[in-house]
Formats: sequence, structure tokens, C-alpha cells
Amino acid sequence: MKKITFILILFSLHSFLFCQNIKPKYDIDFDNKWEWNQLFDRANNEDTFKDIQKLKRILSINNARFVFYQLSRLAHPKDIKELGEIEKNQSKWGGGFYGIIPAHFSNIGSIPQPLDFNNLIKTALYLAEVRSENYKFISNSNFDYPIKFSNNKFPNLTESRISPNLHLELDFSVIEDLLKIFNKNKITFEDAQHLVSDKIFSEMLKHRRELGYIPEPLPDSTDLARFIFHAASKEPLDEIWKWLNPWNDFCLSDLYVLQNEYKTLLKTLMSHNQTITNHILSRISLFLPDDIYFSDRLSFAVNWGIRSWTTENTLGTNIVQFKDDYDKMFRTLTHETFHRVQLKLCPVDSIRNNKRSFEDLVYHDFPAKEDQIFYETLSYIMLEGTATFVGGIDDKWKEKEKILEGKRLLEQIVHEVYAEHNFENSAKLLNQGLKSNGPFYALGYFMSKTIVKELGEREIGLLLKEGCISFFKKYIEILDNGTYTKDLKFSLYIIEKMNKVNAFF
Repeated sequence: MKKITFILILFSLHSFLFCQNIKPKYDIDFDNKWEWNQLFDRANNEDTFKDIQKLKRILSINNARFVFYQLSRLAHPKDIKELGEIEKNQSKWGGGFYGIIPAHFSNIGSIPQPLDFNNLIKTALYLAEVRSENYKFISNSNFDYPIKFSNNKFPNLTESRISPNLHLELDFSVIEDLLKIFNKNKITFEDAQHLVSDKIFSEMLKHRRELGYIPEPLPDSTDLARFIFHAASKEPLDEIWKWLNPWNDFCLSDLYVLQNEYKTLLKTLMSHNQTITNHILSRISLFLPDDIYFSDRLSFAVNWGIRSWTTENTLGTNIVQFKDDYDKMFRTLTHETFHRVQLKLCPVDSIRNNKRSFEDLVYHDFPAKEDQIFYETLSYIMLEGTATFVGGIDDKWKEKEKILEGKRLLEQIVHEVYAEHNFENSAKLLNQGLKSNGPFYALGYFMSKTIVKELGEREIGLLLKEGCISFFKKYIEILDNGTYTKDLKFSLYIIEKMNKVNAFF
């Protein structure tokens, strides 16, 4: 009896260890190409057959081969639950989506485990539906994010006279380094940290922190190194994570999954380097006095949710938000480069000791906080509006609608500041006006367009040198002397506050 009991215990222990350590066999070689009929032939019940039909409707054969291959590589079926931890870490490291895309793996118990063939199909279908939902969210979001490359040809770029005092260099080194890392079979976390030590990344993250409207947590250099490390990883769960959403791993998933297309894009951009810089500088030259000297470097990187950034020290742009949409890319590059020129042009309060950041450009040492907030609002409208006009806009931009919304927001801010003294609300309204090419871009764009139409391109550079009050007063003067509709004119209350602020200069 004791012998039988011992054998049963031994058999149970062996079975437990077998279940824990031996991968299930699915009777299909997922390491090689297979066809849908092989899955249908293997289905042994109606539910599995229907799940395969659903899967076929959602995924191409290549995507299906990819996900089954990665699932078959898992050390154990239960490892699929670790997607919940990956999702949680992504948010903790500052790469979450703030509700734009839901957390799919917060209830980890709902994920089927690929314990056998039937459950393998259920797992693949679950992941395919998550991926499909993610791509729908991205397509319908306000980020204007291209999911795929469009196979656009490089355009014929116009260029005219370039001021000899303007110089620009395009820097592709970060993208080159990332693509090289992705091509390696394995990297260390130290490799990722070394790459992140580049000044381009530190300034990019600094800009993100200083925007003011992105919720915490905000990524630091260690977090970004984690994203790079996982984006370069060839482990099956990391591969699945990148496949599920191009925004994962701080958008590095996009660069990884479509790396062949990005290599081609990079080669195209580098071969047209001088043509691109000439196009940007010739456009900017139209608006500047000849005595302005400008020399800068524009770096390409990856930065989830932000198309481009300008700091006191650097100028950068996010390649994944353009792909091969060259028109949008060159409009944005011109826009952001002009922001750097503004740092040279615009007046700065002497109390700032001639510092040159955007925070300095929008500041003046007024006795009353209300006047400072008003001046800051006017400054941002001028800065973003002139840069948008110089860079150009998409033909689909609903200009009039956005202009009137910008004007309404400005009036609301003036009311909140001067009548209600509600500085918290005014800050929210300012962010609303500036967020994601918001209404203040459109209002400032129309003001710039109106001034150029009446006085020529050079007037923009001259008004920037004088500051936002001169910019607004010139616009008001043009509207008063022209045949413009009443809805485009500022209220007497705003003009009164503008005159009050102007008295301090």
C-alpha cells in the first residue's frame, strides 16, 4: 500500500513539473510558413472553427503567422499574463495613453492562455481584437497620426533667395542609432542608456516636462532607456507588445515594426539634405530683416504624442508622426525652425538678463499678475501664429472656424483674468488654445496673413522685434481701415486692456 501511495505521489509530482516546464505542442510548425486551411483542418470543435474564421477576417496571413510564431515561442502559456505587467510599467514610466486608448490588460484573468490548440486560437483572437481596436483608436484620434507609409515620391521643393546669415543642419544620427540597435539580436540595458545620454533626448524630455499640459508621470532618461531596451528586444512578449500598438514603448514600436520603411525614408531624406534645408531657409528668409544671424541643427527623433519641439538649446522633430508625408513634414520643420529664429528676434524683459527661452519671450515684469497673464497669452498667439503662417497650413484646415474659436478663447481668458481673477481657469484656457495646433494657432495665423497681405512678408520680422503689442495693434489698425467683417475684430474691452499693458513699455 505504501509503495502504491509513493508511486502515485511521484506520478503527480512528475505531472506537475511536466505541466510547469514543458511547452504544449500544437501539431503545426509555426516556425515556417503555414496556410489558413491548416488551422481549419486542426480545429476539432465548432467554436474553434468559428474563432479561426473571425481571426482570418481580422488578420492578414502574415500578421497571423507572426502572432502564432511569437505565442509558440513562449516558455510557458501562463507567460501571456505578463502583458498586464508590461502595460502597467509602460504607464508608470510615462508612456501611457491618458485614456485615449484603454488599458486592455488590467484584468489579466480575462486573457486566454495558449494551453492547447483550441486555447491558442482563443489567445491569438484576443490579441488580434486588441490590436484592431488600438489601430481604430489611433486612426480616429486627434493626433493626425499616419498608421502606414503612403509610398509618396519626394516632392519638387521650391526655393528662392536665402539670406547668407541663415544656416541649418539636419541631424539624423538618433534615428540611425535606433535602427542599428533594432538590427542587433540582443542589446543590454547599458546600450540603451548610452544612446539616451545623447543631448537630443535630454532636451526632448525637458520640453515634454515643461509643456505644462501633459499629465504625470513624465518619462526621464532611465524610463526612455527602458522603452528603447524593450523596443529592441526579440523576446516573444516584447515582440507581441510592439505588434499590438505602434504607440507602445513611447512610439518606438512604430519605428521597430516598420524599420525597413524607415530605413528607406532615412536614405531619401539624407540624399535630399541640402534641398530640404534650402527650402526651409528660403521660406524663412522672406520674413526676416537681413541683419538677423541664425545657425542651428534640427534633429530627428521619436517622441510619443509630440510632433516637434523647440528648447533654448535644441530643435527636434518626431519622424514617426510624418512617415513619408513630406508636405506635412516640411511645413512642420519650417514652423519649428522659425520658432528658433523667434528666440533671436523677439524682445526679452531686462529682468531676465537676456535669457532666450520661450518662457522669457512671453514674460514681462508687470506689477499686476493679471497683466502678465494677458501679455503671455498675446505673446503665444503671436509666436505660434507667425510660425504657422511661415510654415504653411494643410489645405483641409478649417481656418474660419478655428479663428473665431481662438478669438472667443481670448475673450474668455480676459474675462477670467480681469473680471473673475481666476488664474487657474485662465491657465486651462491657454492650454486649450495652444494644445495640438489649437485655436490660437489659427487666430495668430490669420493675423499674420492679414498683415502680410497689406504690408508684405518683411513686416512679420519687424513686428516680432517690437513684440506682441505692436503685432496686435498693427492687426487692429488694418482691420479698422479695411472692409473686414465685424466677427474678426477684437472687442473694445480687449483693446482697452491692450492699451493699458502697452503703457508699461
